Amino acid sequence: MNRAITAFGALLVCVAAMMSPTVAKAAAQNPTILIMAEDADADGVPRKSRISTRILNELVTQMHSEGFDVYDETAVTLDTHKQGRSRRTDAELVDIARSVRKPPIDVVVFFTVFASTTRKTYTNELNLRVVGRLLSTHDGRRLGNWEDSVPKRWSLPNRCFPEGRGVSRDCLLEAVGDDAKIIAREVGSILVEKLEHQLGSRGGVSRRGKEGLKKGYTLVFDGFDTRDMRDIEEYLVIFSGYIDHRPTREHSKFHELWYESTITTTKLQRNLHKMMELLDIPYTMKFAGNAYTIRNKMMRKERPHPGRDSKYKW
Repeated sequence: MNRAITAFGALLVCVAAMMSPTVAKAAAQNPTILIMAEDADADGVPRKSRISTRILNELVTQMHSEGFDVYDETAVTLDTHKQGRSRRTDAELVDIARSVRKPPIDVVVFFTVFASTTRKTYTNELNLRVVGRLLSTHDGRRLGNWEDSVPKRWSLPNRCFPEGRGVSRDCLLEAVGDDAKIIAREVGSILVEKLEHQLGSRGGVSRRGKEGLKKGYTLVFDGFDTRDMRDIEEYLVIFSGYIDHRPTREHSKFHELWYESTITTTKLQRNLHKMMELLDIPYTMKFAGNAYTIRNKMMRKERPHPGRDSKYKW
């Protein structure tokens, strides 16, 4: 009876997937994104600046218009981190991104703005450059970067430099912000293309047949012997989205693997549970960040070595 119910449930899932393949595909390929101003460089524009805010908003618009899920840094860190800090180091930004759990962040878009003016007796020129880069929070991979700048000898309007009154700060911020917004649009567009290339899709068409963004996981198997690991690895390589795996630490009863895949975290966890059930080994599982720890309960039990369940869709 239970098998019949399970089979019927699996049939319903297959029918739902056939009815809405686009939705299922989008859910698998849509990473969560956080955009952060990187202003540790003393020559960079502070994140509190009006210019930095306009660039951030433009990058959000670019990502959002392409269908990516972009989250607001203040909203997702309001209850856990001190707000309003500037000149944050690269290490601090990465640590903040990795600490976000609701939702976990897959990709961080960092951007830095460099702006200065060259004043001459007859004109005032703007030097402006925007640098952006993509980082996978799961494994620290650099996914791409791009920078753009205004053409050389880009002149600012005279109204920002009224005679005898120095510089009009508001006018200068607005003028530079307008130019920075245009450049940010270009940088954002290129970063979107680079991210889509990592996902293996463009315009909804998959190029690599993968489920989504390549991610790295740490899989720890504590209390398992070599025979157990041979059986476990036979399953790991047939999971959907599998790319590669390699041992990083190994003892007689302790095995740590680096596992690369495009599988979603939820599906990987489900597959690991199913794998352990089929192997019939009593276990406990913990998950934190990108690491799964599976511990053998070491209960005395004679167990056969089962074959793979061909009916389960890995």
